[in-house]
Amino acid sequence: TSTIKDLDQDHLGGVMKIIREDVPVGANEDEIHFHIGQLNSRTQKKLLRHISKFVKEPQVKSKKANSQAKAPQSSDVAQARTVLCKWQKWLQDSQRPLFCATSPSIKIEHSAGVPRASMNEILYEKHGIFAMFGQSAFGTKNRKLSHMVMNNKWNSLCTNRCEHQKVYVGWGKNRRGQAQILEQTTGSFPLFFDPKDASDNCIFYVGHWKLIRSSVTWFDPPHIFMGEARCMYAELAFEKFDTDIVQAI
Repeated sequence: TSTIKDLDQDHLGGVMKIIREDVPVGANEDEIHFHIGQLNSRTQKKLLRHISKFVKEPQVKSKKANSQAKAPQSSDVAQARTVLCKWQKWLQDSQRPLFCATSPSIKIEHSAGVPRASMNEILYEKHGIFAMFGQSAFGTKNRKLSHMVMNNKWNSLCTNRCEHQKVYVGWGKNRRGQAQILEQTTGSFPLFFDPKDASDNCIFYVGHWKLIRSSVTWFDPPHIFMGEARCMYAELAFEKFDTDIVQAI
């Protein structure tokens, strides 16, 4: 971290290129927000090898080489320093864990919690999960539901698995399309919960749940729930708790 902070402008471009290779699709081009959990191990090793070149043996460049070197654009340098400063600040924040053994706000049986990007490394294309974990509540691919991630700002998690899990889907064209995919899903799917605790950004597996088709209710005009417009209401029934997923996490 200290090496990155002290790198000269000629080397920041390489660091920025490596980090950009692992930034999630759709990131803001003007300022990239990410945490260390979003850099997979391969990218971290690549970044370490790149930075290590500048600390093994200090090299003195000739004036001729310096004059021929192409300096990066000032905007690129400023952007790189912004990203690296955010990264360094995150590393120094000891209150933000990469792993949470449990969550006090989840009352039903659940797995350990990890950030969404780390969950991609652990579960993507394994244990029946075929879509990436992103910011959306619905993990879909080819109009099929892979998994679902609820959070307590949009829906409350039930406190007993004998209860039906109530789900309100947000209003909007994209949300309506996701709700239609949920309505068409016939089998059970993995449900994850993001408690939005102030101390972490982890999500937790809370079992496989199945849609109760008779519970589906569409709203037009939208129904207001928890202060937000909703297009659909549905209920889920608990089916199983996959110990293979729990062990993998």
